[in-house]
Amino acid sequence: MPRKSINKGKPRKQLPGKKSLSKKKSVSSASSSYRKKLKNLSEVEQRLNLALEVAQIGTWEWNIRTNDVTWSAGVHKLFGLSKEAFDGTFETYLNLIHPNDRKAVTERINYALSNNTTCSVIHRLVWLNGEVRWLECIGKTVLGRNKKPLKMTGTIQDITTRKNIEQEREDWKTRHELVAKSAGLVIYDYDISSGNIVWSGNSDFVLGYRSEELGNIQRWIKLIHADDREQALLELKTAQGALTPYDVNYRFRKKNGDYCYMHDRGFFVADQNGDPTRMLGMMMDVSKARQTEETLKENYRFRESIERTMPGILYVHDLSSRQTIYINKVEAPLSFTNGKDLYTDEDLNKLKGEIRSKIIHPDDIKKLYHWTKEVAGTVRESEYRVLMKDNQYRWFHSRDTPFRWDEQGNVTQIIGISQDITAQKEASEKLRNSERSYRELFDSVGEGICIQREDGLIIDVNRGASVLYGYNKEELIGRTPGFLSAEKKNDFDFIRHKLKEAARGEIQRFEFWGKKKNEEVFLVEVQLTKGTYFGEEIIIATHWDITERRKTEEALRESEQRFRALHAASFGGIGLHDHGVIIDCNQGLCNLTGFTYDELIGKNGIELIAPEWRDFVINNIKTSFEGAYDVEGIKKDGTRYILEVHGKNIPYEGKNIRVTEFRDVTERKRAQEQIIEQNTKLIAVAEDLKRKNDQLEEFTQIVSHNLRSPVGNIVTLLSFFENTTSEAERKEYLNLLKESSAMTLYMLNDLNEVLKVKQNKNIEKQELRFEAVLQQVFKMLNAKISNTGAQINFDFNNGPTLIYPNIYLESILLNLLDNALKYRHPERPPYIEFKTYKDRSDNTVLVVRDNGLGINLQRYGHQVFKLRKTFHKHPESRGVGLFMIKNQIETMGGEITIESKEGEGSTFLINFSKHQSDATQ
Repeated sequence: MPRKSINKGKPRKQLPGKKSLSKKKSVSSASSSYRKKLKNLSEVEQRLNLALEVAQIGTWEWNIRTNDVTWSAGVHKLFGLSKEAFDGTFETYLNLIHPNDRKAVTERINYALSNNTTCSVIHRLVWLNGEVRWLECIGKTVLGRNKKPLKMTGTIQDITTRKNIEQEREDWKTRHELVAKSAGLVIYDYDISSGNIVWSGNSDFVLGYRSEELGNIQRWIKLIHADDREQALLELKTAQGALTPYDVNYRFRKKNGDYCYMHDRGFFVADQNGDPTRMLGMMMDVSKARQTEETLKENYRFRESIERTMPGILYVHDLSSRQTIYINKVEAPLSFTNGKDLYTDEDLNKLKGEIRSKIIHPDDIKKLYHWTKEVAGTVRESEYRVLMKDNQYRWFHSRDTPFRWDEQGNVTQIIGISQDITAQKEASEKLRNSERSYRELFDSVGEGICIQREDGLIIDVNRGASVLYGYNKEELIGRTPGFLSAEKKNDFDFIRHKLKEAARGEIQRFEFWGKKKNEEVFLVEVQLTKGTYFGEEIIIATHWDITERRKTEEALRESEQRFRALHAASFGGIGLHDHGVIIDCNQGLCNLTGFTYDELIGKNGIELIAPEWRDFVINNIKTSFEGAYDVEGIKKDGTRYILEVHGKNIPYEGKNIRVTEFRDVTERKRAQEQIIEQNTKLIAVAEDLKRKNDQLEEFTQIVSHNLRSPVGNIVTLLSFFENTTSEAERKEYLNLLKESSAMTLYMLNDLNEVLKVKQNKNIEKQELRFEAVLQQVFKMLNAKISNTGAQINFDFNNGPTLIYPNIYLESILLNLLDNALKYRHPERPPYIEFKTYKDRSDNTVLVVRDNGLGINLQRYGHQVFKLRKTFHKHPESRGVGLFMIKNQIETMGGEITIESKEGEGSTFLINFSKHQSDATQ
């Protein structure tokens, strides 16, 4: 048979009252000018995109109507994510945002859309590999003609490095404040000409005074103890006259009226004439140390030790001459116990003018800040490496602030403190390794551990807690433990009370009924202990599943109760035996076996069992088997009966014995046999009902789904018929309506026949020609084929016929063709191909190929043939067609598979007989 091709498309008619536009030269000229502008605009856009890509800034556009987000190529390069992993709807991007930031991002975007404003959002993004990055996203709302938001467009930039630097600076600031507080230091700047003193904010912590309450030099003098005032002033005058460091101890009155011993050390800064203008110094509360000093000699040694242990090198650097004009306490921080070729005071004093260029690492000199017109109070910090005399580099941290300015306001001198932080660097690395080891240890503990604040909020959990409750880590963090309780009244007051008691340092231990994520209820024992977590006081909650332990305890109590009531029990037989020899029993065992109590005591209990079952019972006793089992017993008169035996080992008078319960289950066994027989009959009835129900469900699906296409076809033809004035076209549409109506009636008749069949597999089969059935389908969909301009080819030469139910084959072809037309690609006319061939097993295979929208099988492949699953937005999508034809094909022993690529089309392969032997059994 030659290959056939049909094109059901018709050219669209010109609407009434519309005139075709003639081409004019002016139009061509305008078009040329417009194309030129577009070209220029495209070049500008390309340069802009290149500039943004170089700056590591990506662009994006969100279509609010379709909810699709389009990213520039720079975004994929910037984030290292493929187009498939990153592009998609707005929800695709929202799912990548850190859970703690999603709400804020959504609120900011909604506000910008409602108020037509620019939206700027900083948030975290979680990559597929778990890495967290900080992003700054800026967007602008674009309005449509109806003044409503049409889309939002903007830029996106990775600011992770900037955020890390900000966090690191904040950490350093906190550390410096803590060092100052822990050392009890008050730093001051004394202006000699005015008498004013600027005090550090730490004065409140050390002395109780705010900086403004300490005031000038006169206020300082009044606060010195009267007995020490004269000597302190004398030392100040002497040091000022000789420009030597000021170093004195005196008693100083604090705000609460108490006196404390202060160690006051400062140095003078002279002007160009050599006259002192300022004194910079530090006061330290040395009261406790002073109390321990008994002599002036001890006091001297104490002052000397304070000087040696004072952290950092204090220096003054002149920017104009590039000279370090003052440096003190050099030897202590730059000399080390195990070094021999390290810098001394004399070495560094010789290097004062060239200390930066000579011993600072070349790559770190650029890190030192340049100063211009910075105001007083500006503090700049830097880290750099210093070359020691043993040719080894060590890390230092400097904290500088402006000290002098020229007439133009430019900074001329800076004062700073430099500290050796090599040990801190090494400690930080050890801390990171320690934290990693802590996390591994934390997660390796079998018990569930929750780190909670005093208010109960969970801030961390280990792997054991996730396994215990069935929630992942993210689902537990940020919540209070009340939702883990299975109590009907979820009252958190009890746990809150326990948390407060634990916060006071009292270990709390309690039990409650917990609930897992899968709703399973179990008994939990919790211990609350006060602890610290990265410097923060927290509550450590350790959780144990004690359900089995409680069952064991309950069983033991029940066993003890049964033992105590053994002789009083009248139901069933209970006996205690030691290696088979009965040592005690109840009246129930006497009644069951026909023996008296005296006859049973000392008797070998194995003799109460039929001979053929005795080895089995002995093995259960030796292996301490605790489950129930049935054997045949023998009574005193020789009567045999079915006996249920349940034994368990228990401690008794210092040794382990076995308590065994005996029950006569003869009547129960007979009843079970009768129940099994009735169940077998009921199962047969249930299977028959299920089969009939499945037939009814399939018939309902065929009626609701397959009739939609021909009925829709009739509606479309009626629309064409009503909107045309041509008599010839009205006649043609009327003929098509008659054909479509006849096909609908024909399908209803077939459906009625299907309803009469008792089993789907017994539906009448007949020899069908693929082309004839396909032509019937064309008549059902002729309006949709014509309206879409579809080109449909078919080639059935290699398999023209098939033994198959007509209603099933027609349903398969109808649904596949209707889907191809429904999900056509908007940028090209539909092309659909039907083809058959024989496989190696001589089975007939049908191939249906289209060039439509296609399906992303990597994402939706497991849902293609499931009920109510749709993958494209279409008003007629119901998610029934592919599910229904798959059931029809598999019912008849066949198989359907799909090959598809998004944006290119789909190919369905139906092997009608692949599992036919199974289907016909």
